[in-house]
Amino acid sequence: MNDKKLRKISKKELLEILLDQAKKIEELEKELEKTQKKLNSKRILVEESGTLAEASLKLNNIFEIAQQSADQYLFNVKEKCKKMENDTKKACQLEKENMLKEVELLCEQKKKEAEELKKKPSRNSQRNKRTIEGKRISKTSKKLSTDKIVID
Repeated sequence: MNDKKLRKISKKELLEILLDQAKKIEELEKELEKTQKKLNSKRILVEESGTLAEASLKLNNIFEIAQQSADQYLFNVKEKCKKMENDTKKACQLEKENMLKEVELLCEQKKKEAEELKKKPSRNSQRNKRTIEGKRISKTSKKLSTDKIVID
């Protein structure tokens, strides 16, 4: 509106225009407030999504490190098991060799004892031999004479 029209308008009409303008200002301020709230909430969402994205990246990094640690632990356990298995095999091989040596020595001792027993007849075998020889001699002696022959 220009100045001429404003001068022609009455005070009552001017007050009504001012009231209308005040209502529009209030409505616009409310709308501005709502829009600012929406904007702020979107900023918060953007900020949160940024922090969420960062957090998920950090978590992924943590999970990667945890996986690497688990893989390293598993590798170490497998290596330790292999070492223990090799040590056990070596110990068993040594024990086996020692036992074989002991058995071979024992066998050699028993062979020597058996050879000595073959060379040196026992008392029982000597008695048996005497008895057998005595029977032979006594049988032949009966034929020859009735006297008994005693062999010492």
